[in-house]
Formats: sequence, C-alpha cells, structure tokens
Amino acid sequence: MVDGELAVSIDVLALAGEFTIDFAAQTTRAHAELRFRVGPVAGRPIFDLRQEGVTGSLDGAVMDASGLPQRDLGGGPGTEMRVLAGVLPACSEHVLVLDYPIEVLVGYAAPPPVFKEDGVAWDFGFSDLTPRTFLEQWLPANLIHDRHPITLVVEVVGGPADQRVISNGPVVELGPARWQVEFPASSTAQSPMLVLIPGARVESSSTTISLPDGDYGLELHRRIEVAASSAALHELLAKSFASYATSTGGYAYPGFTAVVGFNGGMEYDGGTTSAVEALSHELFHSWYGRGIRPARASDGWFDEAWNEYNTGFPLFPAGPIEADAPPGVLCTDNPWSRTTPYTAYVEGKAVFAAIADAAGVEPLRASMGEFYAAHVLELASTAELERHLFCSLGASAVREVFHRHVYGKQGAAAAVPDGYCEG
Repeated sequence: MVDGELAVSIDVLALAGEFTIDFAAQTTRAHAELRFRVGPVAGRPIFDLRQEGVTGSLDGAVMDASGLPQRDLGGGPGTEMRVLAGVLPACSEHVLVLDYPIEVLVGYAAPPPVFKEDGVAWDFGFSDLTPRTFLEQWLPANLIHDRHPITLVVEVVGGPADQRVISNGPVVELGPARWQVEFPASSTAQSPMLVLIPGARVESSSTTISLPDGDYGLELHRRIEVAASSAALHELLAKSFASYATSTGGYAYPGFTAVVGFNGGMEYDGGTTSAVEALSHELFHSWYGRGIRPARASDGWFDEAWNEYNTGFPLFPAGPIEADAPPGVLCTDNPWSRTTPYTAYVEGKAVFAAIADAAGVEPLRASMGEFYAAHVLELASTAELERHLFCSLGASAVREVFHRHVYGKQGAAAAVPDGYCEG
C-alpha cells in the first residue's frame, strides 16, 4: 500500500531513451519512452528513475513530477522506487513519456556527461554494490528481473568532430555526432554499457577469439593513460576466454567489448569497463553474472562469490568455515533489496570453499558448469543454486552452509523436502 492505494509491479515491454548533449551550453537532456503492461491486479505502477525535474505524459495525458513520487517500499533508505500517481486497470498496456535534464545525483552515482576541450566524456557507470545504480540513474527502469528490448540514441550538438560512442551493443551512426544502439529482448537494467569519449583519448583495436563452439569478436578500447599495451591486453583476454570456456561452458554473446582504464570494473552483457587488474574478473561475469543473471538483486552474491573463487587469489580453495563463525547473510528474502553485499567477495567465496571441502573442487566446478548450461541467459535464484548443488553433489554440507552462511539462520537446516531432487 502506498498513500492508501495498492502499488503493483509492471512488465516493461520496451524502453527507448535519447540523450541530447549540448556542447556549447554544457547541458544534457533525456527523452524516454517506456511501454509497459500492468499485471493481473489493478494498482499504481512501480518503476524507478533517479533524475529529477521530470515532465511528460502517460498515454498522452500531461503529467509532472508530482505524478512520480518516490516511496520506500520496504527495502530501506536508498532503495526507493517511483510509484505513478493514479490506479491503472489490470492487464492494461500503457506508454509513459518523460523529459528531464541529466544532472548530478544526490548520493552515490556515476557523474553526468563531463565537458572537456576535446569532447565529452561519459560512462553509464553501473554498480551492484549500492542501490539505484543501474539504468535507473539515467532512464526509467524496472528491477533487474525484467527483460525487454532497449534502444538508445546519443547526440552531441556542436562539439568536436572526433567523438566516440563505445557500447556492448551494435553502434550505428545516424548522422554527424548522432548514434543509435539496440539491445535485444533479453536485456535488463543491468545490461547496457555506454561510454562516450573523445576519440583522441582511446586506442581501439579488434581481434577474433576462437573457442570450441565458434569464433567471437573482441573489441578492445584502451584509454591512452593505460601503461599496458593493447597487444598484452588482447593476449590476457584470449587466455581468459579459453580458460572460462573450458571450465564453465560456451560463451553466450556474439562478442566482447572492453574499455580499459577505469578504476575497478563493472560487468555488462558481453562487455566491461575495467582496470587492467580487474579485466579477467570482469570477463568471467559474461559467464556468471551476465551469462547466468541473478533473479533478484539479493541473488547477485553468488556471481561475485563464484567469480572470486575462479579468478581471485587463491584460486579454487577448499576448506571449512570456522565452526564458531557467526551466521552471515549473503541473500535476504526482502524483494526490495537492491544491492550485492560487499561480503560476497570474501564470505561468499568461503561458502564455495566449504562446499569444495565436502564434495571436492573438481566436482564443484563441474556442477557449476552444469548450472551455467541450464540457465545461460536466464535468471537464477539462490534457492535454485542451493538445490542444484545439493542434488548434483550429494553433499549434506550444501544445505548446512547455505542455511547458516548464505541465509544467516541459526540452528540446523530443515530436513530435505520430499521430491526435492526430482524433475
């Protein structure tokens, strides 16, 4: 209930967003069109957008920011969502059109376009470690379970001619300093990578990665301040590609796009913005994280944990969790949780190490490969992973470890339900 009325989830059918960047005025404006369907219960639609100063229309009826209040739906401070004013009928389809300036956001967020003498610099800058830092920073978006096509248009008006748009989707030049990027129907609010950069600030190259199941294009964009050569980075990526395809399974995307020269790194569908030292970690997310996708934000722990198990030092550890270690929550049952906990990197890795201690490292790695094959480009939940590991490895330790160190529960895990491993 929100303001005395029922708020309801929506199914986004398509999202189109256009950014107009005025170089002389040093301003950026967004125009967005969100097509969505209300579910089987009438109510006020829920989505998110962090930018302010919004005007627009719903099905042609003019509205302003008062029709887009932000409300805490139970996830806690910093996890608010937009709840449209006005109840919409069940099973009805609608078009929401919004216009607004792109400005600096309060709290953690990526910066808006930065204007430099030689052009404009901008990175979508997603993060799974803080709430509301996926596509909702820039465009209206749903939570990460919702899959739908996305179209982006970017235009720089009056800027230097040597400007680049880099993305993990195909970039089409519509005209001078105007580009379009299309993302498929499998995309989520975590999917689109967009980097706008002056051409003189990046060195671009491409090659082909040959894997057992086919050839894949690799685009590498090395920011000029990066000391490592493009050749060395290509070699690193090719070696990692071969390793992950062997250990985990076939690659899910037609290619991979890497922009190297950022602090830390962030994964996207078949792409990354990354520091050199994080590059292998971010590539592995195209198997776990953006190959298998978390069903909810609270399921994002296991892709970071399994990534660290496969790419962090030490590799593939096996060992029990200390008997006196307190329960730890890696996965909450709160549907409005919107972050991956920092503890996923260390304590989550320890969860897999404890399972490897009970079942063996190689059986665990083989089981995770099977789980990937069963869920590639699909959503997967923590409960599904627990069931798969328990049933494929036959180790009772799986349920005990998940009970105490994933869900944070005291005591012993419940008995296995009848039919748990059937079907």
